[in-house]
Amino acid sequence: MKNIYIIVALLLLVVITIFLFLGPADEADPEIINEVDPQTVDENDEQTDTREEDLESDNILDMQGYYLHIPDDYECTGGFTDGYRYVDAECTPKSGEDYYIVSERGLSASVVATHNTFSEMRSSLLNHDIDGVCEVYPDEPEIKLDAEHYICRHVEDGENVLTIGIGKNFGEYASHFAAHLKRDGEGEDEDLERLVNFLNRTIDIDWSNFAN
Repeated sequence: MKNIYIIVALLLLVVITIFLFLGPADEADPEIINEVDPQTVDENDEQTDTREEDLESDNILDMQGYYLHIPDDYECTGGFTDGYRYVDAECTPKSGEDYYIVSERGLSASVVATHNTFSEMRSSLLNHDIDGVCEVYPDEPEIKLDAEHYICRHVEDGENVLTIGIGKNFGEYASHFAAHLKRDGEGEDEDLERLVNFLNRTIDIDWSNFAN
């Protein structure tokens, strides 16, 4: 009889041990139910943070219709400022060279009755360029902004100014802005290449936003 009690006690001990270690077979582990792949969460958060940082970065200026990415070899001010207004961007080379570049805030819109984007953009420059000479950009060096361009050389407030206009024709109207390389002394042959290089590196514009 004593042996039976011992056997029963051992069986109970085995059952209790199994129950404690394994738990009920049909009860799901809540940690498994709520488990989310941490890599997926991190990637989603990282993408969101990157977009927000891009728009708030000190290296990007919101120019009201396009963005200007400040290159490492320039210092730039302007864009959306004081929390309520836009101003032209002004960029000076860190090398100390005696010129600076102004990129206009916002994109102007004009009716293109003749479907001639150049003439419409040119007319918007009259306040800058009363005595200057403008022409359709000759395509070299290449400007990689998927747009039409014009080029002007003029004198404004005693400074020699090289202007490149950037515009896109949408049939019934055009959107455009201009960038200017300004210097006190005589213009240099390399100024065109400097300005085009600056535009290709800095201007970020999505023309599809203006096609509606």
